Amino acid sequence: MIFTCLSLGAAEPTYHWNFEAASQDGIGIKKKKINISKNIHPGIGFNGSGGLLCGEDQKALIANFNVLWPEFTIELKFKPNEKLVSGTLFAFNRHSYGRGAFSLEINSAGQILAKFLVNDDSAKEILKSFSAESAENAVVPGEWHVLRVASASGGELKIWLNGKLCVVKDEALGFNDLEGRIPKDYPIMSFGVNHGYSTSRARPFDGVIDDVKLWDSVENPKIDDAAAGGPSVTDHNMSVTDEFEWSVPFQMLDVETELEGAYAKVDDTFVKAAATAALRKDDKNLVVRYNCPIAAGTELDLAGESVWKGDCVEFFIATKESFKNKDYNSRGRSA
Repeated sequence: MIFTCLSLGAAEPTYHWNFEAASQDGIGIKKKKINISKNIHPGIGFNGSGGLLCGEDQKALIANFNVLWPEFTIELKFKPNEKLVSGTLFAFNRHSYGRGAFSLEINSAGQILAKFLVNDDSAKEILKSFSAESAENAVVPGEWHVLRVASASGGELKIWLNGKLCVVKDEALGFNDLEGRIPKDYPIMSFGVNHGYSTSRARPFDGVIDDVKLWDSVENPKIDDAAAGGPSVTDHNMSVTDEFEWSVPFQMLDVETELEGAYAKVDDTFVKAAATAALRKDDKNLVVRYNCPIAAGTELDLAGESVWKGDCVEFFIATKESFKNKDYNSRGRSA
């Protein structure tokens, strides 16, 4: 199945740590120093850059990091060691022991897990919770991965792995939902371990983390730049299996202007809200799912006969062999 999308520029991260120097200061719009128990290691990061070597005796955290935003995006590169074990890639704790916590984890089945938890002050009663996870075997031991997670309070949580959207889940939470009392030195943000818990429950990640970026908004992954009107270098092909696989964002076409025959690029707000589609199959059916965000600052018009009247998505379906020969033996249309 082939989709086309235009390139879009990525917003500058609010915080960015690339582990390139002896200093742990962040780069980008704002700077915040990471307190770590070991030195940053040169040459072990992504593409031979510096990297953060994680493990049971590594402590990497930022104290008093108050970022209680209603929406956020985090991206990081990570490589687990050859034996895949459960561990924490990133954690944000408003308080200890789940009294306001968000974590990104992997497990031994190769899943990515995003978890929100808000307990009461006794840490015994759950007030709020939300979780989402990828399919199993998404994470490959010994290989680099690029993980991006975006979440909006009351909206969607999305997970992209290596540039592909693999999870979309509604009724998500934001950092602002981690409400409650904030003790001394909190909130705490930690990398490769969850410092919101004692050592026995900190779930350290066994591997390397690099190039951590954090935004105070929902940001789709940057699509590789291409010449205007030309094809993107992003792979638009999708595998049809018994698990949903999401497409890249749809192309946002130019819009007509008042000058006859002239067109202009669509506003970036709509590019960021571009729709995506997902496919999966069972024994008898091909199932199609759409994700059509409402662009920021706009409202869905429900007064018309059909919001999507006249719109359709076309799929070209091929076996592996026929695809190599560009022989698309079937075509499906969903309207």
